[in-house]
Formats: sequence, structure tokens, C-alpha cells
Amino acid sequence: SGRLCPSEPIHGAMAVARQEEGLGYNFVTIPLLLVTIFVFCIRSLTSDAAPGAAVELDVELRASTALAVLHIGVAAGAVALLRVVYLDANYLVVNYRVFGRSDTPEVEMKFRHLGRWTTFTLWCNTVGMLYFVLAALLDISLLVNGRAPKMLAMAKSALWEVTFPMAFLVNLVVTLVLLPACKKAGKLDKLEILLRFRPQCLHNGFVLVAAVEAALASPPMKPGNFPAIALYGMAYVIFAVGLWMRTGIFHYFFLDPRFRFSTAAMVGLFILLAVLHRLGCVAVAAASTSPLVGAVVVLAALCTCTFRDKALENFKAGSSSLAGG
Repeated sequence: SGRLCPSEPIHGAMAVARQEEGLGYNFVTIPLLLVTIFVFCIRSLTSDAAPGAAVELDVELRASTALAVLHIGVAAGAVALLRVVYLDANYLVVNYRVFGRSDTPEVEMKFRHLGRWTTFTLWCNTVGMLYFVLAALLDISLLVNGRAPKMLAMAKSALWEVTFPMAFLVNLVVTLVLLPACKKAGKLDKLEILLRFRPQCLHNGFVLVAAVEAALASPPMKPGNFPAIALYGMAYVIFAVGLWMRTGIFHYFFLDPRFRFSTAAMVGLFILLAVLHRLGCVAVAAASTSPLVGAVVVLAALCTCTFRDKALENFKAGSSSLAGG
């Protein structure tokens, strides 16, 4: 079965874009922004003169039975969750229209199996899963052999640098942008889908396990590694544009150049990512010596979570009343 299943032929997203009026500046400013970020990141990562600019990974490892149990449990849960997502025979149906633009046509696309990995949420959850799998393997190696392969330790550190800030970023975007946008557009069916158990595991569960890891294991993070994290985020933006050119949809409306504030939204996202990474560096370092700081990190993660929505509950209650006569 196909991973991308259009409900009707897409006659060239770029042709549609050329017909847009008044928003052409986004098609200029966004490429300029991405090129600027790319050049800045590459120069920062390759500059020997800039202190702290080169990628620096802390490979110090500690043997702990408790951490091994945590890592094995989370790794097993993450693998099982992503396996369920992949094997799900139901389609993820996306009915996309430019946010705030009722004059634009609605495009429907269906995704399943690997097609679901067109979302940034699954990109980041996959990185998180790989982190916990490597953490579990390294814990076992340390406990059994008293040592661990250095390359695996470096890979684990690199994955953590992505996992922690992206877990918070994904959950903040869901809570502060996607859920309110669904309510504003009256798409309570999509809101209900986002608040089901499995999506909540991918959003709320992801940030909570990342916060617990920061509180208990406190893997170090380096401020100078942020350019690599920014490149990861930029890679998805480029991928999302390619997906749009092929299918006519964006999973995240604020990345669409036809959305009036897309340039500002993208700048805001990269600034938010930089802030989250820098705060993560400080918080994780403090949590390594203070259980209180670790508890604050977990509390902060909880504050980014949305487990239910009152408007959706009222809608369900009203529908049940009507159905009951």
C-alpha cells in the first residue's frame, strides 16, 4: 500500500504559489532566513577560533542499576509505541487549507506506515527512542563489562542534545499553537485526535520522559552545540517544503509561505529552540547536583502538557445529550 495517498491529483504546488498575491515576500524571506541560518551554523561548527563553537560531546558515563532499569523501560516502551504507529493500518487523514485563507482550496492527503514519518513529532520521537536504546545498551555494557564503546557514548550524547530541547519544542507547539488553531478553526474532530492516548504519548509522554532523564541522569549539554540542533530543525523545514511541493499540504500551517506570518513564525521557532537549548544546558547541569532543580525541570515539562480540553468535553457532552434524545 502506498505511503502517500492523494484523494485527488495535485497539479503543482508551485504553480499555485505563483498565483498568490500579496504574500510573495514570504517566498523570498524564508529562503534567505534558511540560508542565513545554514551559513551561521556551518561557520560556527567549523570555526576553531570561536571558543565553544566546535561540537563537543561529553562521554563520561556512570554505571547505575536504577538508570539501567529506567533506560531499558523507556526504550522498550518507545520501540513498542513507534512499532504500533508504523503498523497502524488506518490512515492519518490530513485536510489542509492555508490557515486564515478561506479562499484557498482544501487538499486532502492520507498517510500511513512510513508516511506518518512526514511529521516532525515522529522525527523527534525516533531520535528520542534511539537515545534511550543507546543509553540502555551502554548501561548494560558498563554494568557487565565495566566499560562502554566510546563511539556509542558519543552517539548517545549527540542524540540527547537533540532530544531534550526538541521534546519541549514539540510539546509547546502542540499546546500553544496546534490545539488553539484547531479550536479556532472549529476542527474539534482533529482536536479530539490530538488528545487521544497515542498522540499524547508522542507529545506529553515524550517531554515527560526527557524531563525525568534530565532530573535523574542529567546527561550534559554544551551551549556550543546549538548550531547542530538548529541544522536538524532546518532539515525538517526543507523536508516540509518538499512534501508540500509533492502533495500540496503542510502538517504545520505556520511553515506554509502562503500563511501571512510564516516568516515571523519561523524566526520565533528558531529563537525558541535556542532559548530551550540554552536553558537545558543550565538546568541539566544544575540538576546533576540538586534534586530540587531536577524536580523543577519535571514540573516545567508538566506545565507544557495539555491532557484534555474543556471545549471538546462540552462538545462531547452536548452530542451525547442530543443522541440520548
